[in-house]
Amino acid sequence: MKVIIINILLLFFLSAEVSGQPCSADVKIVTNKKFSQLFVDDHFRGEGAVQLRLSKGIHSIYIQESKYGWGNEVIHEQINIEECGNEYSYNYTFNEKVLLNSDPQDAAVYLNDSLIGHTPLFLNTKGIEYMDVGKPNYKSQLVQLDKYKVNTPIELESIKIEADGSFIKSSWFKVLFGSAVALGTAAAYFKIKADNRYKKYIETRDRKYLDETDKLDLYSGLAFGALQINFGLLIYYFITE
Repeated sequence: MKVIIINILLLFFLSAEVSGQPCSADVKIVTNKKFSQLFVDDHFRGEGAVQLRLSKGIHSIYIQESKYGWGNEVIHEQINIEECGNEYSYNYTFNEKVLLNSDPQDAAVYLNDSLIGHTPLFLNTKGIEYMDVGKPNYKSQLVQLDKYKVNTPIELESIKIEADGSFIKSSWFKVLFGSAVALGTAAAYFKIKADNRYKKYIETRDRKYLDETDKLDLYSGLAFGALQINFGLLIYYFITE
């Protein structure tokens, strides 16, 4: 009888110990990035790939592509451990990225007519085949991503028109010089005509000659004023060339 009671008590304590152990499972989490940062339930668990035991229930998984660097991709989801003692395996894949660069830099990158950034630019390659790369005064290029050579800048061809470097040879100089000659001639012509009319007025005392003198003097003054502006422009362009 004592033996039976002892066995019952022993069985009771063993079952109590077993039932008191937490229900858990082996979980393996693997990514395609060696230095990705793995967090489970807000606790850091390792880099790249981890093996751990998790209790039954839902757990939060947070994986950052790398510890350092700009533009990291992040994976955030939940996993459900349904059975104790089972083995669970989860694989996560980050999208591949390339550093798109150009010569010269700061070129606009367009995808389907939408601006996505300026070079140098880290680019997620998923779903991208072609893109336009361009910059003012340079020819834009259609870049096929699978043929882009990493670490080789895209050479943009300049289309900027070089100036001949001489104001004297420009058409603007010819216009200003020609108008200066015309304005100078007009100013002198009207002044001579005004002087002649004034002499007529002195000789005849006819009021109409005085009126004509005033009118011709006005024309001469206007032409001379325009001539001064013209010379001012010529001097300005000569100085700033």
